Amino acid sequence: RDMALGMVTGQLVPWLATLPVLMLLIALMVGRELRPLRAVAAGLRRRAPDDATPLDARQVPTEVRPLVDALNALFARINALLVRERRFTSDAAHELRSPLAALRVQTEVVQLAGDDAPMREHALDNLTVGIDRATRLVDQLLTLSRLDSLSDLAELAPIDWNELVMMTLAEQDRLAHAAGVTLRYEQQGTPPVRQGQTLLLSLLLRNLLDNAVRYTPQGGAVTVTLSERSLTVEDEGPGVTTEHLARLGERFYRPPGQEQTGSGLGLSIVQRIAGLHGLQVSFANRPTGGFVARLAL
Repeated sequence: RDMALGMVTGQLVPWLATLPVLMLLIALMVGRELRPLRAVAAGLRRRAPDDATPLDARQVPTEVRPLVDALNALFARINALLVRERRFTSDAAHELRSPLAALRVQTEVVQLAGDDAPMREHALDNLTVGIDRATRLVDQLLTLSRLDSLSDLAELAPIDWNELVMMTLAEQDRLAHAAGVTLRYEQQGTPPVRQGQTLLLSLLLRNLLDNAVRYTPQGGAVTVTLSERSLTVEDEGPGVTTEHLARLGERFYRPPGQEQTGSGLGLSIVQRIAGLHGLQVSFANRPTGGFVARLAL
């Protein structure tokens, strides 16, 4: 027992003597290692809400670097979201100003018409057209905003292109009939099965058909052709000049001289949906006259 007690005392006394020194050294080392983290925390407290500058990870401990990299990626996504929201707000404010001003003018014309029935009816017709245009513009702005917020697609399902085309043509038949335009469908093959969202692809085809029907003269035809490699929508409209063809798909861009009303967002929506599905869409003039939109499958 005396030997055991002597051994324990001999070991314990040095440990007790050096423990405060060891604790002080550990505290200093830990504080030195965590100093970069305190600097990062201080920078986060001072950071502006819209500041997307990446955090400096060079002095950060290796174990914490993945967390800093994840924060930088989060800042980049938040900044992209803010940019999209600001662009949407700017676009909406700019594009809605004209139709709302036109609605106000037509309302004043109705009020000033008095007993002039033809003038009042004409103003009411213009008011209805203006309301339809503003409604379509708001709907397309909201659609484009939702599409911009998507980075990838969820809830994918196999796409039956033949069924999709026939369903969309049936939906657009009333619009085409009212415009005096004939819708034609030619199936020249069956494209390979691929995954996608039927609702978004239906919206893509509906925008292409809507543009084709709008610019096809009364008595003309719009032809949809499905093959193994592509889906094309051809119209018999005036087409687009070569210099303006390359700009089709830009937001709010409409070639000069267009008689049909529109916002210039339809083809932007088409390109965005095609991009989300990994598809390529192209536009060209037909050699025999008219315009063709081709979706590579």
